[in-house]
Amino acid sequence: MVALYLFGFTISIDILMLFLGFNQLFAGLSQINMAQQMDSKGEPKGNKIVGGFCVILGIVIIIAFNIKKIL
Repeated sequence: MVALYLFGFTISIDILMLFLGFNQLFAGLSQINMAQQMDSKGEPKGNKIVGGFCVILGIVIIIAFNIKKIL
């Protein structure tokens, strides 16, 4: 088991990867939501492609974490 020692606490890398996956997933959803809004000049605030990539990356990380736990 690989662990990270941070401020005297032991944090499992598995838990960190799970949080990273969810973080990427929600960041991507936020980016997609922001891309649908317009700024004061009438231009989109964000990029849907970047948001979609973050969502896909988050799902891949979460699936990889689950596969690692099963095996």
